[in-house]
This record gives sequence, structure tokens and C-alpha cells, in this order.
Amino acid sequence: MPGLVPGIHALIVRAQKDVDGRDKPGHDVHVEVRLEPDQEMLFTNDHDEPRRILQKFIAAEINPFVDEWEKADIFPAHELFKKLGDLGFLGLNKPLEFGGQGLDYSYA
Repeated sequence: MPGLVPGIHALIVRAQKDVDGRDKPGHDVHVEVRLEPDQEMLFTNDHDEPRRILQKFIAAEINPFVDEWEKADIFPAHELFKKLGDLGFLGLNKPLEFGGQGLDYSYA
């Protein structure tokens, strides 16, 4: 099924069949995602800079405080998400006219 995410070529759903060929009620549906060799999703140099910025943010703003937050049984979501928004990491795939970055789903 093209158009899901760059590089995803097919989405196949299969249900287990009974001996008469009908779907068995209550059985799991198996989903397979196949990447064709010429359609593999590769990150480009454009992906590297946001990845580096996010890694630096995590190293400076999250990792040093995890033990303290767990001990206090808190997670400062409002503060962290505000900072992530200031860095441009919220709404990556939303259109520019709505305050997003206008990027495709490979950045999200």
C-alpha cells in the first residue's frame, strides 16, 4: 500500500483460515510490512542534524535528572515539551501554515 511512509511498499493482512477456507473467529490477524529493495527507507544528511540536536537535548535535559524524577515520582512534562517545542520538535510533519515543520513522517 504505497503512501504510508516513504519506503513502505506493501501492507498485507492475513487471518488464519479454517479447513473450509473461512476465517476463524477470535484468531489473531497477522500484519506484514514489506520493504522492496529499491524502496528501502534511508535516512539522509537532512535527518542527521535534528537527530544530533535531539540527542544533545536528551543528554542535557533528561538523562541527568531521571533518577531524581523517579525518586520524587514526577515527570516534568510541561517543561520538557515546552523546550522540545522551542527547538521545533513538536509538529514535525504538520504544515508550516499551522506551525509545524512541514516534514515527512521519516522525521517523526
